[in-house]
Amino acid sequence: MSKKTQTIGEVTNAQITQWKQAHGNVYRFDVETEDAVHVCYLKEPEIDKLGAITSKAKTDEMAAGLLFLKACWLGGDEKFKSNVKLMAGVSSQMHVLTESKSAKVKKL
Repeated sequence: MSKKTQTIGEVTNAQITQWKQAHGNVYRFDVETEDAVHVCYLKEPEIDKLGAITSKAKTDEMAAGLLFLKACWLGGDEKFKSNVKLMAGVSSQMHVLTESKSAKVKKL
């Protein structure tokens, strides 16, 4: 096995099933570096956490990204919480966790 194919942070299918039962949707994020593929698992954020994250983003985007990551964190490679490149890789795709759904409006 070459270093490039080393995967860090993967969990078992049983763990993913437990997370799904507890949190609903579970998302896997893979970030490839020179030596490995780093994996983390996130859930959709709770609405009360989004206010604090949005407020923090006005003054410090990096701190807000870390708050968002921690609010959604389920497991995986802990380096995501301290490595700027890994966190940036996840941050570029975090919008998936908060995609809005279309609403239909009817006048009654």
